[in-house]
Amino acid sequence: MRWGWVFVFFLGVSVQAEEVVRLHLKTLHRFPIQISGLGLEVDYETPYKPVAIPSMKSLEVNIKKVDGRLVWTIRSHRFNTVVNMAGKPLALSGSDLSIAGQSLPRNVYLYPISESKVHIVAEVNMEAYLLGVLASEVPASWPLETLKAQAVATRSYTLHSLYKAQEFAPFHLKTSVLDQVYKKSNKDRLPPIYRQKILKAIQETTGQFLVDRQGKYLKAYYHSDCGGHTEIAGHVWPGAHNMGTTKDRFCPQSPHSSWTYTPTKLSLTQSFYKNSVPKKWGLLEKIVPLSKTPSGRHDQLNLVFESGKSMKISGQKLREWAGFFRLKSTYFELKDLGAKVRFKGKGNGHGVGLCQWGSKSLGERGQTYLNILKHYYPLSKVVRYKTPRSQMSRNSKGSFSPSHL
Repeated sequence: MRWGWVFVFFLGVSVQAEEVVRLHLKTLHRFPIQISGLGLEVDYETPYKPVAIPSMKSLEVNIKKVDGRLVWTIRSHRFNTVVNMAGKPLALSGSDLSIAGQSLPRNVYLYPISESKVHIVAEVNMEAYLLGVLASEVPASWPLETLKAQAVATRSYTLHSLYKAQEFAPFHLKTSVLDQVYKKSNKDRLPPIYRQKILKAIQETTGQFLVDRQGKYLKAYYHSDCGGHTEIAGHVWPGAHNMGTTKDRFCPQSPHSSWTYTPTKLSLTQSFYKNSVPKKWGLLEKIVPLSKTPSGRHDQLNLVFESGKSMKISGQKLREWAGFFRLKSTYFELKDLGAKVRFKGKGNGHGVGLCQWGSKSLGERGQTYLNILKHYYPLSKVVRYKTPRSQMSRNSKGSFSPSHL
């Protein structure tokens, strides 16, 4: 397949001109909560009309169930009000906004799930979101072409998530390694020269994203360091779309090109108890490898406990339970040391899609972002819009409807 620009012309029903991304920032379980900000405002709907509570510097919000309905209680030094919301979200806005000490974007929503669970959700436009992700995911000092490749991959992952999200879901994406790392504080702390560099990478790839062979948005996974060979997505997430793999000799610069993790069996057991392992099974006795993927990563393993009980587990699930930042990849050799287990591995992350350290090396070697994307997503292609965003559409099957490709 020859890589280059594919111009896509869209016909049909129009969609909004600029995507708005809803981000899950945090889940609150303890109430009341303290909210502060400059020019802080709260909006909510009554059965009759929207109401805006006047600007203030701080307030206290509580939620409880009364007669089967969720009720917000809002207090400040200026007023005390009870708002019967029947489960509707509260909209908050203000400069320097923070909840429970966490710095937040200017506009957020509190989505009530129950009287002991409320999601904090932010709404940001696509370009602001890309700036926050790139500032969090890769150093701005890296080559511009590397940043541009990351921008396209990030935009693709985001568009896929927006399309797949349920219409009334509280949020599209999480802001951690479970989706894409987004920290508003990171972009706010960027020196002007680096902020401009990231903005340049975003602007020079405006409207560009990856699609699969059916023309659908590609969920363009990426990771820190593949350890020398990328992984098939379906071996990490069953049913995930195959975007191709590659041997990668470009990532040995990574500080995680090799690592060792030697936990005690007791500490691993305690981690497993927090997940799906019953405490009555006792201490972990051994971990038995069962199968590996074609790239050499652990696919399935067996956890054997002193009670004789055992559990089959995927390599990715083992990473999750042990801790992603401790067990850095499933690309490891395993050795039983009696009271301890030694994992000696390479790479950092799931290994699917773009290898960030590898893309850094490719950028330093003069490769363009299109070549970098071709290297890591060989079964996909980059497209960009030739018509204004407001004239684009999707057909009912979620793929694009171009009059010319």
